[in-house]
Amino acid sequence: MRDIGINEKQEDIYRTLIKNGEMTITDLARKLGIKRPTLYLAIDELIMYGLISDKKQNRKRVLSAIHPRRLLQIARLKTSAVENLVPELIAEYELPANKPKIDVYQGEKGVKNLYEELNESLSNKNEALFISDFSAIKEKIPSALLSFKKMIRVIHNPKIRELIVKNEGGLLWEKELRPLRGKSYKIQFLPANKEFGSTDICILDNTVFMFSMEKADVFVVRIQSEQIAKTYKALFEIAWK
Repeated sequence: MRDIGINEKQEDIYRTLIKNGEMTITDLARKLGIKRPTLYLAIDELIMYGLISDKKQNRKRVLSAIHPRRLLQIARLKTSAVENLVPELIAEYELPANKPKIDVYQGEKGVKNLYEELNESLSNKNEALFISDFSAIKEKIPSALLSFKKMIRVIHNPKIRELIVKNEGGLLWEKELRPLRGKSYKIQFLPANKEFGSTDICILDNTVFMFSMEKADVFVVRIQSEQIAKTYKALFEIAWK
């Protein structure tokens, strides 16, 4: 039974119920010498496996074993799950080790992931590069701006450069940041006559975060790739100059 994930205590419980038929929790604990908290946990897992059932009888919880054929069903299910997983693992194993890692998040989760990495990177004196439309950010995820301000108050003189779309939101953001910015925090405006999408891009170490702020929701694409980050950094430098 160990082969299908049943531990020794669970096996003892199952075998005892097969031999003795229906038993109460009290009788089972006395028979096996198992403390009740441990017994309850083991019983719940066996019920989840479908190996025992319980019912109320005269206000007592009565347990009974399911037919041992259930063990074969569990074994087949586990084998089937492994067989389905193996092709996917083989495909990942055979891909190059330096392949880009791409994750897509929806809503606040993506913002949280960015700020966790941003906080760690800036604390280690690395530089973060942004290309931002703050009108879109303020409309879709205003909490992100508050979190960002709190973070740069804590990190001493963070190394940040921002290219901001020169619209009402961008101008207001630059004004709000003036008291908080240190010498290493620099901002330049992107031309107002260019059409930018409702996006935000952060280049951080070997990772690029790309925000798409659609009408319905916010999506964040996280691409971890040294080569892709290198290209975006080069494009940022061209735009900065």
